[in-house]
Amino acid sequence: MQGGAVGKAFLTPFGVGNQASSVTALGTRGGVGQAIASRIPQIPFLTACATPDKPYPIIMGSMLVPESPVKYAPFEFTPLYAGILNTTAGTDPVVGGGYVEPLLLNTYSPGPQPTPASGVANVTATSAPYVVPLVQMVGISSSFAAQGTRPDTTTQAELTGAERLEYWNLLNYQGGSRLFADGGGADNTAITPLVQRGVRHIVCGVATIYPPNGTADQWAVYQWDVAGLFGAVPRDLNKRGLVSGVAIDIYNKAMQIFPESGYKELHAALAAAYKAGGSTAHRATYTVQDNANKGVKGGWEVDVLWVTNSQAAQWEGALPAETQQLLADARAGAPGLPAHLQELRQYPYISTFDADYTPELVTLLSQQASWQMLQSKSIIQQMMAAPPGPPAAAAGAAAAAPAAAAQPKAAKPRLRAR
Repeated sequence: MQGGAVGKAFLTPFGVGNQASSVTALGTRGGVGQAIASRIPQIPFLTACATPDKPYPIIMGSMLVPESPVKYAPFEFTPLYAGILNTTAGTDPVVGGGYVEPLLLNTYSPGPQPTPASGVANVTATSAPYVVPLVQMVGISSSFAAQGTRPDTTTQAELTGAERLEYWNLLNYQGGSRLFADGGGADNTAITPLVQRGVRHIVCGVATIYPPNGTADQWAVYQWDVAGLFGAVPRDLNKRGLVSGVAIDIYNKAMQIFPESGYKELHAALAAAYKAGGSTAHRATYTVQDNANKGVKGGWEVDVLWVTNSQAAQWEGALPAETQQLLADARAGAPGLPAHLQELRQYPYISTFDADYTPELVTLLSQQASWQMLQSKSIIQQMMAAPPGPPAAAAGAAAAAPAAAAQPKAAKPRLRAR
């Protein structure tokens, strides 16, 4: 499966590819990591945030919900909790309602159902098929087949090769076997989990596949993942009127967290930087918009630095002469060019659906990315030096974002695995 390949390439070399492990984190006020490791000594735990300078990782995937108009429900996996914050319309049983600790992921629905009078329920999940390791969730988050096939029915979803896990909601504790795949269906940029948590300063890297040298609508044909965050995917995007199998109006509504006007501003700034041959980056402040699908509470300001990988004449002009010639030959389709170098023809617009890249391509992409980040060094330093912590109102509201009005009220669960 995808997890095995991703784990072998990216996790195992660093000692975190154990297939029979779970995850936790240090640095919590209650000593969660130490407590859970001592409670279940038979399971090895990969530990995040071992030192205060380490970031807290959030892995974004999506649950395939072909019966719902949105087709993909945003799923998050972190060292301390996993799940779907808000409910997703059109699913039965209900999908969403909150998070559980990682050990409760892939367990069967609890029973009998609790009937709490105080709003607090003690729930014991049993008979877990297996503990979901980090390597599997990393594989799920990049399992792109679902994006390419755009499953519209349960039968089509089965053909994507997506990973199957047991899942139950935190509203009435019902669920069943569900397919999980690439986070691109829910948010290809993975920016919404940060905004949901009220993060005020965000650096967002976008692996673009087309230059910003046309109109904003033309760029949206290729970068609908970015345009969608502004609710700006044009209705005439294509003949089918769909984005990854989702109707465009529904996609815009499910994705939008920034004002629509910000999209054309972003495109114009990137286009100007591209024309000048510089780093296609743009910093902007947006008023966050409410988005129930993503659990985002609006009404506050977020500072975003966008960095995209468009062709940069200034950087390419500083490359060694032989490297410049290699790029020129590849783009011109020069005869006699070795087959393994022909993928440089569209550089730096490379499909992320490919699974094998040459050392030459990887080196060029990584070096250009480093150069681009250095061009924004002062901005990033300024953002990193800004006061930490989310706006109090936004963070509290996001954490308590309500489920759909038609769904039953969730009890606050106290969950434990057995």
